Amino acid sequence: MGMGTGTRAMAARLTAGALLAVVVTATPLLPRPTLGAPAAGAVRAVPGIAAQATPMAEPVVPQPDECRVAPRTGFTVPREVPSAEASPAAAPVATPVAAEPVDAAVAEAVAATIREAVACRNAGDLPRAYALFTDDLVLDLLGSAETVPPEIVAALVEPGRRAPRASRLELVAIGPPTPLGDGRVLARVETRSAGVAYVDDLVFREVAGRWLIDDAFAVVEEGE
Repeated sequence: MGMGTGTRAMAARLTAGALLAVVVTATPLLPRPTLGAPAAGAVRAVPGIAAQATPMAEPVVPQPDECRVAPRTGFTVPREVPSAEASPAAAPVATPVAAEPVDAAVAEAVAATIREAVACRNAGDLPRAYALFTDDLVLDLLGSAETVPPEIVAALVEPGRRAPRASRLELVAIGPPTPLGDGRVLARVETRSAGVAYVDDLVFREVAGRWLIDDAFAVVEEGE
């Protein structure tokens, strides 16, 4: 059976961030995109602007049982999708501001969200993975209830499949969160799966006391 337009567009968008890509394609319902490799005209791959990630003493493989966040229930659209005519041009990528580093509590909270997001990827638990994304990011990824592929709607209510141990995502390094000047913070994340390394700059926003993933960008070197 062929892949619908909405499914193709979503698969392309998800290559913008390796973590987002592997979280969503942990379900076998979507073709697996080339993780971390942007599709022309479909994603936002940007030069790295976050502070360099500090490698951990040893890579950590967050286990599926660490995915404990309350799941999103069903598919909900937080707001109306603006029409193409009404949509403003895409906002430029935010850049870190000269400011004091975030405090230790924020850094720990961001690291906890990253670790649980990887755990949810390894658990193949789509509803819990989406619970770690802001409503705006979910809307950006999936669109409205009318445009989201039915396979994804079904996946939100079906039990997830744990990733095989050999292909589980390892957490290699997390950079210190950097303030963006709009209340959000940026952190570089390095991960690895089956020997392939990925580097992403993730944007986090605090929602109801928890730091959630608000955007993701694959890191590319200048000139690539």
